[in-house]
Amino acid sequence: MRNWIEDTGSRQRRFPTDGLKCCPLCDVLNAAQNANCFVCGWHGAFEHDPAVIEASLVALLEKCPELADAMAESPPAAPMPWWRRIGKSLGFWQDDGLDLRV
Repeated sequence: MRNWIEDTGSRQRRFPTDGLKCCPLCDVLNAAQNANCFVCGWHGAFEHDPAVIEASLVALLEKCPELADAMAESPPAAPMPWWRRIGKSLGFWQDDGLDLRV
């Protein structure tokens, strides 16, 4: 959890804030597509400032560190070896989920 909110090298970790907004009444994060706050029902203007949203997100992660694991990006998948790509394109390998191990 600490590595989510502490400095990472020379810059502060940035969170994606595009799909979020903050309720000015109860300071809860909401999805940007929600018309009303899911906690208090506020339906007026929401806070869209990335700094405010990020501060709310950091506060939420401090209260519930399990969310940090859910937010962690999965590492990119390893590229398929060239012989596997060729075999797959020729129809030798099918990804149909069959376990052919004996």
